Amino acid sequence: MKVYTSDKKITIGFFGHMSSGKTSFAETMFFNAGLINRMGKTQEKNTVLDFEVEEQNRGQSINLSMGYVEHMDKKIQIVDAPGFLDFQGEIISGLFAADIAALFINPASAIEVGLEKSLELAEDRDKPVIFIVNGIDRENSEWQKAFKDIESYSTIGIAPLTIPIGEKGDFKGIINLLTMKAHMYKDASGKPEITDIPAEHKDIAESFREKMIEAIAESSDELTEKYLETMELDEKDIATGLKLGLAAGKFRPLFVSSAVKNGGVDAFMDIVSAYFPKYSDFKPAGLLKGEEQVELARNEASPFTAYVFKTLSDAHLGDVVTTKVITGKVAAGTDFYNLNKEKAEKSGQLYVLLGDKKDTIDEASAGDIVSFVKLKVTETMDSICGKAAQLQVPGIEFPEPIYSLAIQPKSKDDQEKVSIALNKISKEDPSFKSYMDKEFGDFIISGMGDTHVSMILEKIKRKFGVEVDTANPQVPYRETITASAEAQGRYKKQSGGRGQFGDTWIKLEPCSKGFEFVNAVVGGSIPKNFIPSVEKGVKGAMEKGALAGYPVVNVKVILYDGSYHTVDSSDMAFQVAGSMGFKNACEKAKMILLEPIYDFFITSPEENQGDIMGDLSGRRGKIQGTEQKKGGKVVISARVPLAEMFTYINILKSMTGGRGFYSMKFSHYEAVPSNLSQKIVKEREALFNKE
Repeated sequence: MKVYTSDKKITIGFFGHMSSGKTSFAETMFFNAGLINRMGKTQEKNTVLDFEVEEQNRGQSINLSMGYVEHMDKKIQIVDAPGFLDFQGEIISGLFAADIAALFINPASAIEVGLEKSLELAEDRDKPVIFIVNGIDRENSEWQKAFKDIESYSTIGIAPLTIPIGEKGDFKGIINLLTMKAHMYKDASGKPEITDIPAEHKDIAESFREKMIEAIAESSDELTEKYLETMELDEKDIATGLKLGLAAGKFRPLFVSSAVKNGGVDAFMDIVSAYFPKYSDFKPAGLLKGEEQVELARNEASPFTAYVFKTLSDAHLGDVVTTKVITGKVAAGTDFYNLNKEKAEKSGQLYVLLGDKKDTIDEASAGDIVSFVKLKVTETMDSICGKAAQLQVPGIEFPEPIYSLAIQPKSKDDQEKVSIALNKISKEDPSFKSYMDKEFGDFIISGMGDTHVSMILEKIKRKFGVEVDTANPQVPYRETITASAEAQGRYKKQSGGRGQFGDTWIKLEPCSKGFEFVNAVVGGSIPKNFIPSVEKGVKGAMEKGALAGYPVVNVKVILYDGSYHTVDSSDMAFQVAGSMGFKNACEKAKMILLEPIYDFFITSPEENQGDIMGDLSGRRGKIQGTEQKKGGKVVISARVPLAEMFTYINILKSMTGGRGFYSMKFSHYEAVPSNLSQKIVKEREALFNKE
């Protein structure tokens, strides 16, 4: 591939709701650029970017995919993100890599939840946004309604750059409002007949061009002043304003297209290449040198820095580590430094990705998306640079997973395979987390929703050949005492030879320190060397529990008396005696179960607030407050028992039409209501009896 400088390349991320045509649009760009001979279709499982088996089986993107086209001596890089919000980790990674976020809109539905969330995430990251109304040829398309919906929804002005000639079954072409020419499509070749605007469309073209110029005039004070004076901008003004204003996020351009009929995609490629800002036109990159903020120009002359935003697993090459080069350049075979791991690496061969196809390049520079293979330590979320520079790229922040399952391999021989699989998948997807629950012996996998976790399970089976059983994670209940009590723990065993003897008197008191052990023995009734053994026995009994088999917490244990035998007493005997004394005292100490309570922060449309609060109350939740947010949304704060919330994301999606989401964090433990506690204790007793 030709080497492009930073003033000749740009990365555009494709985002939006499911089935808005992102992958099809990219497919059409690849076809128009001559990279493929035939446009694939999602339904036929043959598109460039949906190459994973799970994507083809589901008919939707689930991974962030990369591609590129070369057009008009420019390089347009593409990152295609999933539309389903369970995969928002991929969306966030894509927004990091993209210079501009292209949000796709279905003209039959306009503002859908995937579009809302993508726009919100883009705005949070100060990412310039463009809109692409795709599917103008659809039978229920209403593109002008879609345009008005976008105008009213967007917080800044919309600059229409193309509009359609006809729609639904009457779609014939588009009007390029920058050139004021019509692109008429007789076939799907991507090579339209470019003509003057048909007479019957001139008025609407002039009307929308005026909207475009009004928006572009907001790019600078000079252009605003000129427009107010003359009510017009010349072609040079428009070109300058479009480049500067888009880079600064002053307005949002809008395109129309029919990707499946290859209509409007050619104009998009032309406009991006000729008018859009390129990587070097954006504001300097904010980097860190230690704790100092450093700003560097986004070009090849700056020191080399890059950030790993995606890792893919390749059957032949191993981990394919994909980076966005922020500043400077790197050549194949040169050394670089991993700041996160504090280790040197060698770049080896460099690749650019086109779906799962990998093309070699000799050098990558500022603005490039480039992949490395066979690196020793570098992985997703690592910042790399020249060793002398020591410049850190601020990293991506991913949301905490909110949906969890406990898994166990169907065959015990597959335990290690599961561990390896989860570790590999975690490297590919930072929004997925897993760990071994040592308390219950389960693997816990966590993602952004049931679809996300379901896809992980499919991948474990297909790639690693492991089948697993699933269940909700077990609730980590705890036990505690509510009253003081004391009891004896006496262990005596005689078996022909030397016996075992230990005798303890223990008092329990509630406390807030978690655990406190007090040696109050006087007069040597228990020798000092056996005191630690008693404490060890008590701790062992606390781990096993005394009510339902859950660990005991918040208890003060006072060892105040006992007796010993000069021959038969031993460390083991006093461990057992300590354990017995603790259990016997617990029977008198009015034990209760404690359950974990979490703080939930639920964001939803305001109209769903009442339903959500009612549902939370039914889950034993306590509302802590509400906060109004922009866009007609509200954040509800509530404290809810974890046991009530394992599948809550599915309920929330149902109540809000997919528009609700939440975050959560541990708050504290509190007593389980007595009726529920009795049920839990009986279930545990039945489990132990079965075992």
